[in-house]
Amino acid sequence: MTAGLLLRRLAHDGRGGFRHGDSRFLLIRPETLVGVQQAVERALGARAAECFVEGGRAGGARALSSIAGSAEERARGLTAMAADLGWGTLAVETLTPTSLVVIGSNSPFPAAHAATGDPVCHLTRGVLEALAENLFGRRVPVHETHCEAAGAERCRFEAVDVSSHPAQGGGAVDVSSHPGRTGGKMGGTPRPPHS
Repeated sequence: MTAGLLLRRLAHDGRGGFRHGDSRFLLIRPETLVGVQQAVERALGARAAECFVEGGRAGGARALSSIAGSAEERARGLTAMAADLGWGTLAVETLTPTSLVVIGSNSPFPAAHAATGDPVCHLTRGVLEALAENLFGRRVPVHETHCEAAGAERCRFEAVDVSSHPAQGGGAVDVSSHPGRTGGKMGGTPRPPHS
């Protein structure tokens, strides 16, 4: 998909909705979603994030149902769709048979959210969990290890399918304990994606 292609294909249905084929789309300000997110966080505390992850997972699965091709093509198709819809720029940094790393910038969620010490891109994380499940054939959690709202230069999302490496499962580092507190610039060397 080329940049903006999906947005140009949305058609107003004359009844207050936008459609692309049988899929309905909604244009909504990020501040509206962030307002809901903050209200749910006040009500549920830390459990609120998983509610938004689940919403992102549902939307991501629906989006992926219209994307075919190799693992790389599906990953790039979904990230292109995200940019087309105004979710910022998502770039696949690493894609192997057992890992996925996506870098995000210009996300509307940190921009609409007050600066915080924790990640706030729960909807995006859910969309990427749907992608990870699509790629790995099983549910694999995605961790936002860096977030623009926490002072990082870019957001960074990581999924590792530890079930493919059972010997490593016990020694795995839990990046979810304080993922947003890493802040600052991100290190590491980008690796080319694989199918």
